[in-house]
Amino acid sequence: MSQVGDQAFLVVMMFWIKEATGSASVVGLLMMLSSLPALLVGPFAGALADRHSRRQILLVADLARGLDLILLSAVLFLWHGPKSWLVLLFFVVAVFNSVVNAAFAPAISATIPDLVPKARIAGAASFNQVSSRLVVFVGQAGAGSLYRILGAPVLCALDGITFLVSAFSVTLTKFPVPSLRAPAASAQVLRNYLEATREGLRYVRSRPGMWKYLWTSASLNFFFMPIFVLLPFYVEETLSARIDFYGYLMAAFAIGGLLGSALPGALGLTGRRRGLVTIACLLATSLLFVLLGWLQSVPGAIVVLFGVGVTSGLVNVTVITLFQASTPSELRGRVMSLLIAMSRAVSPLGMAAGGVLGDLSHGGIPKIYILCGLASLLVSLSMTASTSFREFLTWQEH
Repeated sequence: MSQVGDQAFLVVMMFWIKEATGSASVVGLLMMLSSLPALLVGPFAGALADRHSRRQILLVADLARGLDLILLSAVLFLWHGPKSWLVLLFFVVAVFNSVVNAAFAPAISATIPDLVPKARIAGAASFNQVSSRLVVFVGQAGAGSLYRILGAPVLCALDGITFLVSAFSVTLTKFPVPSLRAPAASAQVLRNYLEATREGLRYVRSRPGMWKYLWTSASLNFFFMPIFVLLPFYVEETLSARIDFYGYLMAAFAIGGLLGSALPGALGLTGRRRGLVTIACLLATSLLFVLLGWLQSVPGAIVVLFGVGVTSGLVNVTVITLFQASTPSELRGRVMSLLIAMSRAVSPLGMAAGGVLGDLSHGGIPKIYILCGLASLLVSLSMTASTSFREFLTWQEH
């Protein structure tokens, strides 16, 4: 439920800032700052998920995000001063929510394998991604139109309520009791967290293919970020469509992701076939972004983003399942947080660069899309040539 709020707030934030400033650079800066906590806090959040109650982490995270969005809604309703202060408030809320989400993400990811039998981890991961994509569809498909009809204050209030409902659902869920370490003396807390984080990093680096995948993911996200940051401008300036079509494009992406996320569980991808399908989807995603810049039409953009949703959804579920299944439970929170953090390692730079390039391009956004697609294609091709990368993707439990 909270993911509906995440997606709706993303739309509110992007379009409110776009309308208030008219600057792609400011939108890119906001996206950059809101993504930094996943990189800076993420690895420590993994240690937090391995050392403390994951149920409590999820509960506090949902409550915090729900309350701050309701507060933001109240300020938007009542404020009559300069908009510059509201722009600053959006930055503060976006960064705060990102910090909280950095703790939430590894906790929920590490919990899933403990809630289902080991043989059903792939199916559970697939179901989780399918449900995530479904709420992305619900959140983003309607957010564009609802933003135009209801306005930012009402949508922020509704977003906050979704987080509070999610917090309530956590209280009704029975979580397994993890094997937590005894509390350390206060002087040792920071040292213990740093050592726990290093322990997770050492495990990942001991597996060259897993390590290379993390860097591949980071590089691809750098080139993908400008495409999504500039999408509101692409809709209105290149496609000459109204704000609602941003929601429709993201809905197509979400529906494709829904299908792609369901495929690994349905097909039972393992071993060599898993590796071949994952590599094919990585290459296809890059080519589809090139096509998005070349077509420059609403129907074409809808089809392309649907395809990107399918390929990226399939890769995400496959790789998340692979990381979960191949990592010991006592290290899983840290490894999953590293996956989240490093996959977004250079995303903030990509977001900022996308905003600046958008302002400098003067209507040349399709060219930016084509260049980003070609660059990501080169990254995928170079990693495909790595033996350890391919061996990791074809891992089998013995």
